[in-house]
Amino acid sequence: MTKRRWPDVVYGLDDSEAVIRALDAASAAAADVPSAACNHLVLLIDECVTPLLRLVAHEFGYEAHFIHHRGWGGLKDPQLLKKLLSDDLTIVTNNYSDWVGLLGDSDLHPGLIVILENAPRSIELEHFTRVMLHVAGLSSLVNTAVEVGPDGHVESYPLPQ
Repeated sequence: MTKRRWPDVVYGLDDSEAVIRALDAASAAAADVPSAACNHLVLLIDECVTPLLRLVAHEFGYEAHFIHHRGWGGLKDPQLLKKLLSDDLTIVTNNYSDWVGLLGDSDLHPGLIVILENAPRSIELEHFTRVMLHVAGLSSLVNTAVEVGPDGHVESYPLPQ
């Protein structure tokens, strides 16, 4: 019998082995990082990326929620923006063009994390792990965007600029 560390939603799909390897790698990477190094970071996982990113965030010691688990599935981005700002949530998405504009128009926001669009779950998990390692070196994501490129390179920059 296989020992199951991750939730049952990970097992049984074609990409399960790659996803489990990515989650195990995230767990190992998180073990070398001080827990929740970036102060006051609470993440909201957008519905356009895998909800499994929440597991990676938890491995790094951060609170994270999937949009649907908060009952916000289907909200339009401007409606969601109001919730993000009022609840001090950093959005994790692959929708750069919409969110950089929305948050770039805000004087003060809790941050933006952008990963690759249309990537397999395992790649999203690998890239998000790199983001979490990068975030561990930051004191805050307030008015900051963190983006991972196709090559896995992570950069952060002020938003609005």
